[in-house]
Amino acid sequence: MSTKAQINGRLNTRLLGEAVAVDLGVSKDEGARIVHTVLDVITRAVVSGHPVAVTNFGTWTPTSKPARTALNPQTGEPVSVPARQEVRFRPSDRLRELVASQDSAAASIRKHPKTARS
Repeated sequence: MSTKAQINGRLNTRLLGEAVAVDLGVSKDEGARIVHTVLDVITRAVVSGHPVAVTNFGTWTPTSKPARTALNPQTGEPVSVPARQEVRFRPSDRLRELVASQDSAAASIRKHPKTARS
C-alpha cells in the first residue's frame, strides 16, 4: 500500500475508482466497485433520514425545508415554494485545515496511531 495515486485535475467517479485501485493494489474494476459501494451506503443512509459522519472528513445531514412564499424576481408576484428535503455537507475541521495548508503530500484523514504509554 505504499503506492499513492497521483491526482491531477478534477476527480470524477471513474478516476476516484482508479485512484482507490492504485492505493489498494487492486484492479480498476475492484476499485470502482469499492467506490460505488461506499457511495451507495452513504446515499441509502441519508435518504433514510440518517446523518453520516466520517471522522476527519465531514458529515452529510438530511434536512427539511418548510414550505414558504417567495417573490418572483421578474414580476414581484408572490410564488408558493413547496416543502422539500435537502442534504447538507459540513466538512470537518481537519479537512478544512488540510485544504487551507494545500499540502497534498500530508493530506490524510486517518487518525494517528496511539502511542504506547510507558
